Amino acid sequence: MPTAVQATGAAAVSPTAVYSCPAFQQSSLTGSHVGQMTYFDATGTGGCGNAQTEQTPLVAVSHCLFDAVAPNNPNSASFCNKSITINFNGDGSVKPVTVPVMDKCMGCSPNDIDLSLAAWNSVSSAAPSRFLDVSWEWA
Repeated sequence: MPTAVQATGAAAVSPTAVYSCPAFQQSSLTGSHVGQMTYFDATGTGGCGNAQTEQTPLVAVSHCLFDAVAPNNPNSASFCNKSITINFNGDGSVKPVTVPVMDKCMGCSPNDIDLSLAAWNSVSSAAPSRFLDVSWEWA
């Protein structure tokens, strides 16, 4: 079961330091992954070039993935607007939720995901925080 490591109310808890990327693995773009799930303020233009708000259900994936597949223009990343399914079981029951990738997370490792408030509220009734060991897969 995922573990909450920081409760913050409505404040964004996205990673703040830029994560140093390991060598890119093509398998990062397929299959299931387990990483941290955090919340970020999604207001503005995302890494895929889309206008977005906190009411837009979306997910940001690691900059490592963006930099590997579209180093010169993140808007051209093959997974922009492709969806992932988050299999979150913070309350003991799995609640799969599918959301589109529309942004990149500079502080995320390759398996971490960062959710807009709308996406967070679809996945969890808990206040936005950081959860470890959250499973997700490319839809």
